[in-house]
Amino acid sequence: VDVVILGGGISGMSCAMNLLEANPTLSVTVLEARSRVGGRNFSVTMKAKGESEENSSRLDLGGMWIGPQQKRMHALAKKLGVPVCQQYHKGKKVLDLDGKVTTYNSDIPQGASWLGLIELQLLLWRVTRMIKSVSADNPS
Repeated sequence: VDVVILGGGISGMSCAMNLLEANPTLSVTVLEARSRVGGRNFSVTMKAKGESEENSSRLDLGGMWIGPQQKRMHALAKKLGVPVCQQYHKGKKVLDLDGKVTTYNSDIPQGASWLGLIELQLLLWRVTRMIKSVSADNPS
């Protein structure tokens, strides 16, 4: 074995694929603790008792959204043949907070505290600064 990869999530599996594309003669082994690969990407088929397969639904139990600006993730999903469904972000939104369900049309839920919104904005600015400090070519 030339290369051992720990973890069969999307990163480990795409690492193995990239290594083999670069050098098909490599012997690559992926070690995964679970009985399946995919990491946090995990969907199950759910159907009510007595329902047919046609009436079943898919339920995502892990990572499930790729933002519209995450172009590298979209490219990776396409390369891996992972289906991507369009996510809708316009129109009425639903908020379930501590069992109280409300809907709103604005970008910010009605009733959100100003202090909470300020803290959220400060966090977003901090994360944006952190993102800009990481080189895409050499993230280490």
